Amino acid sequence: MIYLCFLIPLIAIIIMSWKFPRRVNITERIIIFAVPAIAIIVAKVISTSTQTHDTEYWNSHVIKSTYYERWNEWIEKRCCASYDASGNCTNWYDCSYCEEHPAYWTASDNIGKTYSYTKAQFERDAKMWNSRKFKDMNRDYHTVDGDVYVATYDKVFEHTVPIVKQYGYKNKIQASKSVFNFEPVDTAQIRKYGLYRYPYYELMGIFNYNPVMGTVDKDVVNRLRWHNAHMGAVWKVNMMLLVFHNQPVRAAVLQERYWKRGNKNEFILCLGHSGGKIKWAKVISWTDKKMIMKTVEQKARRMDYKNLAAIVDMMANEVKVGQFTYKKFEEDFNYIRVEPTMKAVIWTMVITFVITVIICLIAVFNQFECDIGNKFSRFSR
Repeated sequence: MIYLCFLIPLIAIIIMSWKFPRRVNITERIIIFAVPAIAIIVAKVISTSTQTHDTEYWNSHVIKSTYYERWNEWIEKRCCASYDASGNCTNWYDCSYCEEHPAYWTASDNIGKTYSYTKAQFERDAKMWNSRKFKDMNRDYHTVDGDVYVATYDKVFEHTVPIVKQYGYKNKIQASKSVFNFEPVDTAQIRKYGLYRYPYYELMGIFNYNPVMGTVDKDVVNRLRWHNAHMGAVWKVNMMLLVFHNQPVRAAVLQERYWKRGNKNEFILCLGHSGGKIKWAKVISWTDKKMIMKTVEQKARRMDYKNLAAIVDMMANEVKVGQFTYKKFEEDFNYIRVEPTMKAVIWTMVITFVITVIICLIAVFNQFECDIGNKFSRFSR
């Protein structure tokens, strides 16, 4: 429908050619169509991009923490106090100064990224890993010779420091009205079945995210974070655990609709329990490895609810053994056609009309006019 907006400049050109054949030359007629056309195309791109933009989360873990000590250096410099008429300096003076470099801390992960760190985080890692190696920077310092201390991950699973980072990708599914028609979930259903809102990890902090909902067991949360951290670099998977209390399996079905099956790299295990026993299990994921999903569901149903940490370990092991692959949305769903929203179409029509009117007024009242031979001549009106 947004392409109907092209009729606005076309109609304007016809009217201008009929009413003001001499005042609107060929160049101006082209401009009357071209400028609104560019605006229409830009509006379409913005509307479709906004609808398809989505975010996913990739996991990694810290392998090295670094502390850079404060240091300073003497900067030799000369400045000019006065200049002659030709702009040449006639009076130089020494304006050397001491430049201070404050202390700072960084963390490096297993996928080659570096992040800003704090003193407390470095000290925690150094103590936990029992690692603090001195490195002489051999700097040309002034009065303070700052060096470096490095703490290296000891490869103990329980000593993992997880990191989660947000990345954007194109998700046509969330804008599709026909191919994958996830029926909307209303507020009443969300409350009745205890559905969970999506956790936006960037709001929690890249070092402090929580992939578990429905339980506050720190051991369970940490174990899933550690598994995600180690498996993220290879499989790009982001595993989550959702626990439903005294709810039927329909809660998981609605959760899948509510999140539109989640992001392309997610593997979400939903557990329903009642009376301290697991009643049902359902996995939500876009992966094509359906056998992993079925295996995790079957094994989870037979396990003890009081040992959620073991269920997390089982899920991570099955995802690893089954060699999880995330869905390639850009390739697999490239055939889906995304149309601009009705709101975008209406706004585009309004903007196109305003731009067209402005350009037409300029074309009529400017100083250019065409003669009988359609050649341009310039005169002052």
